[in-house]
Amino acid sequence: MHPFKQALATAALVGIAFAASSQTTPQRATPTAARAPATDIGPSNVVQAATEIAQLIDGGQIAQVWDGSSPVSQRAVGRDKFVATITSQRKALGAPTSRHWTAVTRSVVQNEKTLPNGYYVSARFETHFAGNRVASELLSFRFDEDGTWRLSGYTIN
Repeated sequence: MHPFKQALATAALVGIAFAASSQTTPQRATPTAARAPATDIGPSNVVQAATEIAQLIDGGQIAQVWDGSSPVSQRAVGRDKFVATITSQRKALGAPTSRHWTAVTRSVVQNEKTLPNGYYVSARFETHFAGNRVASELLSFRFDEDGTWRLSGYTIN
C-alpha cells in the first residue's frame, strides 16, 4: 500500500490527521525551491481525505474530527464550539444524500494576518441533503510543523 494511503487509512481511525508520503517532506521556503509539499499532494488524495472526514461528520463523530485537527484550528475554535456549530448547521440540513467534489485548491500562506504561515490544501463539495437542500462544504488541511497534513477548517454554506 502506498505510504500516503496507509497513513490516511490509519488517520481515519486514530484522529483524522493524514501524514504525507516521503515525497512531501517540507522544504525550506526559498525562491529557488521547485516543489513544495502542497504541490506534491495529488488532488485525488485531498478529495479522498476530505470525503473520509466529511463522512465522519455525517456519522456524528464531530468531536473526534476536532481531536485530530491541526493545533492551529484547535487554537482558533474550541472543541465544544466546533461540535455545537457543526451539529446545529447539519441538523438544519438533514441527512446527506450525495456529495460531489467541485474544486481542489492549494495555497501557500506567508505573512497573512488571519492565517498562520504554511501550506494549505482544500476540497470543496456540493452536497445534497434530505428535502432537496444543497450546500457547499469546504474542508481545508494544513501541513503542520511535524510533517503531517491535518484538518484546519470545515465550513458549510
